[in-house]
Amino acid sequence: MAAVVEPLVATLNFTPRAAGDVGDDGTTATQFTLEAVASGGVGPYSYGWDFDGDGTVDATTAEASATHTYPAAGAYVASVTVTDAAGSTVAAKPKNGAGTDEAIITGEATLKGRRIAVVAGEFRFLAGSIGVVAAERIVLAFERAQREGLPVFAAPSSGGTRMQEGTPAFVTMVKISAAVAAFKAMAARTSSASAWPSATAS
Repeated sequence: MAAVVEPLVATLNFTPRAAGDVGDDGTTATQFTLEAVASGGVGPYSYGWDFDGDGTVDATTAEASATHTYPAAGAYVASVTVTDAAGSTVAAKPKNGAGTDEAIITGEATLKGRRIAVVAGEFRFLAGSIGVVAAERIVLAFERAQREGLPVFAAPSSGGTRMQEGTPAFVTMVKISAAVAAFKAMAARTSSASAWPSATAS
């Protein structure tokens, strides 16, 4: 009876070797170590490392780890392609510990039977930093709350603006401030404070 060969699978971990935050698309450190964990298929394995996300293999090793130094800090997309002795391949990219697609999560919830708008920060995603997309989510959440008459529950957890995105990220702070101010102004004009609570934070 032939032995059953499990499918080839792989995951990719990374460790920053210099100052910088780790994000879901790589790392902001100038030097980091990638470590692949492969199982299944037919051993031994070889590892093809793409350090900059351009789709080409920058280095091939028989070892399951590689260290790469970048010329400058930034958000780099890294991946590994694992090939087994039978020629099967599987690719893997590092993932953030947050399990989210951004540092800001928005939505609607019910509190004691009342609809509320929710804006929550996720610190594990690039230290909760606010970039263009995250800022837009905050603005849209406050605009919707104002439009639909919903109180806002905000749970910020941020390391500040996202420096990797530069000036555009800083400019979005103006849009956030304007959206929050408009929301508060509408709340102030409401005759009953209990009917339109202002933004709260925890």
